[in-house]
Amino acid sequence: MNVTLKQVRAFLEVAKLSSFTRASERLNATQSSLSVLIRELEAELQTKLLDRTTRKVEVTEAGREFLPFAERILAELGHGVEATREIVARRRGRVSIAASPLAAAALLPKVIAKFRTAYPGISVVLEEFRPEQVATRVANSLSDCGVGVFDTKDDGLTSTPIFQERQMLVCARNHPLALKDEVGWADLAGHPLIAVTSESAARRRLDRQFALAGVSIQPSFEVRNMITMLGLVDANLGIAVWPSWASALARSFDIELRPLVRPNAMHVVSVVVAKDRAQSPALEAFIEMLRSHDAHQ
Repeated sequence: MNVTLKQVRAFLEVAKLSSFTRASERLNATQSSLSVLIRELEAELQTKLLDRTTRKVEVTEAGREFLPFAERILAELGHGVEATREIVARRRGRVSIAASPLAAAALLPKVIAKFRTAYPGISVVLEEFRPEQVATRVANSLSDCGVGVFDTKDDGLTSTPIFQERQMLVCARNHPLALKDEVGWADLAGHPLIAVTSESAARRRLDRQFALAGVSIQPSFEVRNMITMLGLVDANLGIAVWPSWASALARSFDIELRPLVRPNAMHVVSVVVAKDRAQSPALEAFIEMLRSHDAHQ
């Protein structure tokens, strides 16, 4: 079938106004062009839709049958155009974010709150996964974007840096290291350490950092949940290494934070999106807000 919207619109206007003259004025077209469009439509449908005389235009039985369908076609098209314009104008839409539990708790809530104030018509879905799963979710089109520290490059993803995270020591308030303004990595030797489990990317980064400082570690506790880490530190069961952007969350416990130096360890926190998938206006707006957010406030 080769029915065009121009043909449908021409038929509707002539049928509603019962006049080629008035329809041509409404559509800003010539009467002859409307006649051509309607003849083409009738040829496609293999029936007459309008009876024309020099004095009047009447809709045929077939035309009356076709009329409500034609009206719905144009009405639905109008709704579709308006809905698309709302998406483009960022008045509607949806963003799904994959992030580690720590990023979901300590970084993204403030960003999402600001985003929903600025774009109340856009829904936000935040899903928590192990850091190693975040990039996979985005690559498999299960999430629109992912937030975290990504050690390996995925050719199917585009990574945009958001900020650099500095590594901090967290310890109990009465711990000897809390007396220092800053702490060297070598100073951690001999103190019970609480770390994430050995299979995680964060643990591999931590092990590399201790190796650079010439420190051999054997954690006293290995945890999967970073909140558990803070609870153990609060109970003075050991010290831990913590990202600077999550300092506010750490300070909700009765513990101290100190910058780790010699060497300074900086990791890049990025947002990743699928390289071969167009970013929606809603996703573009969210990434813009994420990049402008000061995570160390």
